[in-house]
Amino acid sequence: AHHNKHFMEIMRDIQSLLEIKNIKAERYGTYEDYLKDIEKFKDKTYVLKVSDTSKSRGVFLLKNMNEKIRLPKIISRTFSLQNLKYFIEKLRTGNTPLNISNHRQKFILQPYISGLQGDYRIVVYGNKFFVLYRANRANDFRASGSMKFNYDIVIPEGLLDYAERIFNSFDAPYMALDIGVKDGTFYLFEFQFISFGQYTLEKSKFFYHQNNSEWKKVFEEPDLEREVAISVTKFIKKH
Repeated sequence: AHHNKHFMEIMRDIQSLLEIKNIKAERYGTYEDYLKDIEKFKDKTYVLKVSDTSKSRGVFLLKNMNEKIRLPKIISRTFSLQNLKYFIEKLRTGNTPLNISNHRQKFILQPYISGLQGDYRIVVYGNKFFVLYRANRANDFRASGSMKFNYDIVIPEGLLDYAERIFNSFDAPYMALDIGVKDGTFYLFEFQFISFGQYTLEKSKFFYHQNNSEWKKVFEEPDLEREVAISVTKFIKKH
């Protein structure tokens, strides 16, 4: 799901784990399709995300109808060479062919969870959970790409159990999760497999591991190649 938030949301939809569906996003392939549904978004605030972005690029907060009409139109804009051909044909023949949308950059709209000061980035390799807290950017709602990171934190009760349930529900050797916590409720903002940023692992001096139903902090020098090799080997043997 790296750089493909459309596919990420499809994977969320087909999962049986209900607790990852409390922040279900709507996804659109064209701006015109979005306009058909725009009334459903009028009463709440949403986060607009271009489908193929990372580090909060192409991410906007939609608070009013003006923003809900204007910003999706801007970020979905594309250029169709076929439309140029149609325009030339119209000038030449007078015919009016059916145009292709010039707003085909895919995007999603995700419900906005207000009041958060940051989120938790959790990278899982097998039974090792590396956790990083990311504070929001100054005067902003976005935590990804803020570079305001902290490893020395008190883990919210239930967070690691929540991350473990998600990881176990997917069939993958490793995974990255972006999780928000509000009033004891967890929200899975995004998740990636196969290809994702490794800062959380590479700068950590420890990981969390569950032993006898208790989470223990284990100090260890990080080694990305080691964790990839071990996780993939276990995954292959499992299958």
